[in-house]
Amino acid sequence: MKLKFTLTLALLFCLLSNANNITVSNISLENLNEPEWVQIEFDLSWENSWRLSAGPSNWDAAWVFIKYRVNSGDWQHAQLAQTDFVAASGSTIDITEDGVGAFIYRDSDGSGDLDLQGIRLRWDYGSIDPNDIIDIQVFALEMVYVPEGPFSLGSPGTEVGKFYSWTTNNPYRVESENAITVNGGIGNLYYNNPADGSAPGDQLGPIPAAFPKGYQSFYCMKYEMTQGQYVSFFNT
Repeated sequence: MKLKFTLTLALLFCLLSNANNITVSNISLENLNEPEWVQIEFDLSWENSWRLSAGPSNWDAAWVFIKYRVNSGDWQHAQLAQTDFVAASGSTIDITEDGVGAFIYRDSDGSGDLDLQGIRLRWDYGSIDPNDIIDIQVFALEMVYVPEGPFSLGSPGTEVGKFYSWTTNNPYRVESENAITVNGGIGNLYYNNPADGSAPGDQLGPIPAAFPKGYQSFYCMKYEMTQGQYVSFFNT
């Protein structure tokens, strides 16, 4: 028996003048291991890619995720496995712990257009009947990796409701993911309540250690999502 797949090519690319034309192509299914999983193979390319090990020590990446539907039913999010994936030459793949997608990026320093061929991600399709008709779409968005590090929160200005370090009027320095004290003590994070009550707060804390503060590394989108990109996603 063999799964009957209809592969639908999903191209997500920015329409802005400074876009980097991220493209997914040549989607196929390989190494069917029924009734549990299959590898989804595709090529991935975008322009003006980079990776730096000095200075900002960052890189750009593609956030890739996969949607599918069974027998023209509702679209669902494909679950990716932490194993049995294949990175294209010159690239690294990081599958998220929850399996909802993958970050794909250069494996060494460099810059310029990036063309990655023969990427494979393992999809654990589970209980799908081998005779079902499956539609698949592969999506990709350009991202930027922000490495772990301290930063300044707030402003030295006079705007209403700003964050600052109490008594100094300087921005508050976030040096770790530890809990942050919020009150009128020396060096603590603080803010003024607007006199008109438009943005009230209790001026109390702490901000707990478990709350993400932006100190640890994270990814952010390189560009705003276009209407076309959102429609492509929304249609699945």
